[in-house]
Amino acid sequence: MLDDLSFLEPGQPWPPTAEQARADAYRENANLRNGNFEAVWPDLAKYLRKGEIKSGIEFCLDYPDLITTKTADLIIGEPPEFFSDVDKKNPLTEIVDRVGFYEVLDALIANLDSLGDAVLKLSLSPDGDAKMANVDPSNWFPVIKKGTDEIVYHVLGFKFKDGYLSFLEFDILFW
Repeated sequence: MLDDLSFLEPGQPWPPTAEQARADAYRENANLRNGNFEAVWPDLAKYLRKGEIKSGIEFCLDYPDLITTKTADLIIGEPPEFFSDVDKKNPLTEIVDRVGFYEVLDALIANLDSLGDAVLKLSLSPDGDAKMANVDPSNWFPVIKKGTDEIVYHVLGFKFKDGYLSFLEFDILFW
């Protein structure tokens, strides 16, 4: 666990080495959810062929994705309807549709079920519009107060390239 913001200083590796085990677990679980079983178990096909080295074996073990989908269906079910007594146009339903609430909620549940964590980012644009986004938990770095499990900072870090240059963009959220 991270207990200070020193991992954001120039020259530090990204992602932070202290978070490598968590990142590896996310990658493994994401591969399982997406049906990339040989990325997780490289010898799987060999075991299924009982040691034969023929190519072209086909098998379907896509249960992780099916379980995640069914879990989301059970949690969300029929989407709830939002009503307001103030206006007949249902302004709450309009907000829910505008921010893509159901799509974000579905992605959050999938991340929580298959990866163990889910990150929701709420923000306001400069013109005052509300934004809601599902953030891949591999981009989330909780920073705790030393000696406790209390999270004091939530760092969202995004690495990207522009031509030959690499950049790191991050948001630091604190209570």
